[in-house]
Amino acid sequence: MDELRAAGRRVNIETQGSVPNKAFKRADAITLSPKGPSSGMVLDHAKLAACVELANGRAVFKFVIGDEADMAFARATAARHPEVPVFAQPITVKGAFPNLATLCETVATTPELSRWKVIPQLHVLAWGNERGR
Repeated sequence: MDELRAAGRRVNIETQGSVPNKAFKRADAITLSPKGPSSGMVLDHAKLAACVELANGRAVFKFVIGDEADMAFARATAARHPEVPVFAQPITVKGAFPNLATLCETVATTPELSRWKVIPQLHVLAWGNERGR
């Protein structure tokens, strides 16, 4: 990290938030992207909380929303950490719920989500669901 900074680079780390890492203290920004129920993974809330703490105000959440259960998961997880900004992305699979428009409408019309930002999965828009991109 020191070499990157010496070269004038910023260091941003993206992780699902399952392994607290002391490097979070030195990074410029940390994106915590915990996996929702549709992934089949189970979140360890204590480990995620440790990641948030290590990030010391430089963390954001990014939730990929694939279904209603993922949305409920994102809302509950974000509610545990109201200080962490939230970015929500609809999973980009044809016919999936929610699509981008639906997620935008949900966030725009739900007062407790007023601080959330909705973003598309740009890598999918650019390259489709091609593996390795």
